[in-house]
Amino acid sequence: MQQRISMTRQTKNGKIRYYKLELLSTLFGDFIVEREYGNIMYKSPTGIKKSFFDNYNDAYEMFIK
Repeated sequence: MQQRISMTRQTKNGKIRYYKLELLSTLFGDFIVEREYGNIMYKSPTGIKKSFFDNYNDAYEMFIK
């Protein structure tokens, strides 16, 4: 099961920022909530943060927050 949310925002000085949030299941039955954010002018994201969970309910709770 995979869920994804993508958002963009234009700042006052015209730069466009993005934020992606993804809920992924692993091959081993664990779940990952991955957050990626940055500026669309750059190829690489400013940051990527991953949180690991043993069950879907905990991962989904983090995902919706």
